[in-house]
Amino acid sequence: MGWDLDPTAIQESQKNAKINRLNSKASFSVADALRTKLPPANLIIANLYDSLLLHLLPRLEKHRLLGSSLIFSGILHGQENTIIRTARKLGWKLQRRGRLARWHCLQFQP
Repeated sequence: MGWDLDPTAIQESQKNAKINRLNSKASFSVADALRTKLPPANLIIANLYDSLLLHLLPRLEKHRLLGSSLIFSGILHGQENTIIRTARKLGWKLQRRGRLARWHCLQFQP
């Protein structure tokens, strides 16, 4: 399940799911992840700015399943360390870290 406030982002996600033959396994809707009731999840992926991720992290902590993974992308260079510190305070351990130009991707596990 995926959410975004921007209907265009939802349309693009649906197109990408179809291209990758995931359209029967993925669903997307316009919603606010900071306010929407989140179901328990064993994989959480977010492509958001650092300020949104920092607000969302405590909420995600309440909705993860045992052994779940968090993957964050869309983090600008220089903002990744704040995300890492906040995630560590909540019990997440950094497993992988990637960078493409000025963008970072971080993978965490409990």
